[in-house]
Amino acid sequence: MTRRPSRNAYRLTSLSAGLPHPSTIGLRFPVDQGRREADVKPAFIKLRENYASVAAVDQAALFREIGWEDLIGKDSFANTCAIRVSLALIKAGVQVKGRMAIRKGPFKGALIEPGQAKLAHMLASPSMFGAPEKFSRDAAMAGIGQRQGLVAFFRIPGYLGGAGGHIDLLLPSIGAKVCGTECYWDCGEVWFWPLG
Repeated sequence: MTRRPSRNAYRLTSLSAGLPHPSTIGLRFPVDQGRREADVKPAFIKLRENYASVAAVDQAALFREIGWEDLIGKDSFANTCAIRVSLALIKAGVQVKGRMAIRKGPFKGALIEPGQAKLAHMLASPSMFGAPEKFSRDAAMAGIGQRQGLVAFFRIPGYLGGAGGHIDLLLPSIGAKVCGTECYWDCGEVWFWPLG
């Protein structure tokens, strides 16, 4: 008679306890429970190649590409930063568990997250990129240095009463920090995920 593992046998309350011996990884981390962050993070160059900045692709063209023509010109979808980052992640091979499905094209059916804060929190989960480096406004630029990766800006002054945010690529640069579309270094908090 074969003994079945209990339903709770695959639960893990914390990844901080460390990874099990390699021969048990398949038993403790079944594929359907998500991949570890090292397996999820794309190479920065792949993300950059697939990122459509506002300067390169306007809102109408972006929405036509993903089959959301009915959202063109809608004020509630004027900010497309999370959609652009979601689409770049999908094109780079990362599955996003967003709220809206792409309606047409080669990635039809893939989910996109249209909200900046929701996408940032999704990326911060252990099954995605893991915990970001978090910085206050005054410490962000020095703390990030010359690194590249994904960056999320929270509590931007003057945007949605100081409650708005932005998510973007942070490009490698010498001196001034450059984002794929826009950087907001005067915000209340910055989250950063370095990508190689």
